[in-house]
Amino acid sequence: MTTPCGPGSGQRPTAQHAAQHPGQQTGQHPSQNNHPQQPPRETWISVAVELGRLLDRQLGQALTPFDLSVGQFMALDHIMNSPGINRASLARRLQITPQAAGGLSRQLVEKGLLHREVAERGLPIALTVTEAGRRKHADAAPAVEALSTNLLLRCVRPGAVAQMDGAFRHVLIRLSEVHDGPER
Repeated sequence: MTTPCGPGSGQRPTAQHAAQHPGQQTGQHPSQNNHPQQPPRETWISVAVELGRLLDRQLGQALTPFDLSVGQFMALDHIMNSPGINRASLARRLQITPQAAGGLSRQLVEKGLLHREVAERGLPIALTVTEAGRRKHADAAPAVEALSTNLLLRCVRPGAVAQMDGAFRHVLIRLSEVHDGPER
């Protein structure tokens, strides 16, 4: 025989009982609970991937008037900041495969925005932005900066935008570090 728990019983319910009979501690039936059950929380990695997709989509929309894809703009941006970078280094910076970096550089060369310096046999090809590439980047950069600022302002107060920007950069740098084995 089970001893009743809850209001008026004089006994305190155990954690197991409370989990099996939600609402009895308050005298409410579970259907009368004022707090709807929250869906299970996603892992932070799932949230980060969703955030990346959201940012990619919004950045893509911001870059449409400039006839640039997100990857093309990011490649231009990295190459402008590291003139002479090779495809393998660009791939590491963009978190893509060397083949994808090769495809992006080919697209940018075809648009006249990038120049590939032919190196001696066995040496990597150096990538540099052309004058047309600098102009295209200069045209698109304010739209990217405005999107960046507006998105951050939806999350933090104006004075914290620079800190949030720095925090994102720190996380990217730390998670991009190469490790030989599992973390302990």
